[in-house]
Amino acid sequence: MRGSVLSDKKVAEVIKKDFVLYELNVTEEGFPEDVPALKPWETAYKKQWLYKMAFATSAVISPDGQKFFGSSGSGFAEEAEISPNYNPDLFIECLGESRKRYDRWVELEKDTKMSGLEKWKKRGELDKEILASVQPRKKE
Repeated sequence: MRGSVLSDKKVAEVIKKDFVLYELNVTEEGFPEDVPALKPWETAYKKQWLYKMAFATSAVISPDGQKFFGSSGSGFAEEAEISPNYNPDLFIECLGESRKRYDRWVELEKDTKMSGLEKWKKRGELDKEILASVQPRKKE
């Protein structure tokens, strides 16, 4: 991925404006213990032997590392036509959607007028949306 979408000028501009880019080589460094938002990727990495040979993705997480808001999906070559990992416009779309989910989460957490039950329901709805966003994309 380093040689594809992340080197695209439009992608770089979006990242520079709204995100902090951090490259993590899990083969050499492992997964950080203090970033629970990456636990789903750590679990997948440990369960799938193929990932030990190639594991490339991008995850959008909260600044405190507690929650994830989106992912570019797998970097498998057979998904090159539909994967944000290989398509700058799709990657920018993925970043934008992730940023919107993050902004909604922040607003939800700040809301002092919403009841605890209503906030719990809205968190659940947003969590479902976040999980759906990391499912493999389908060819149209």
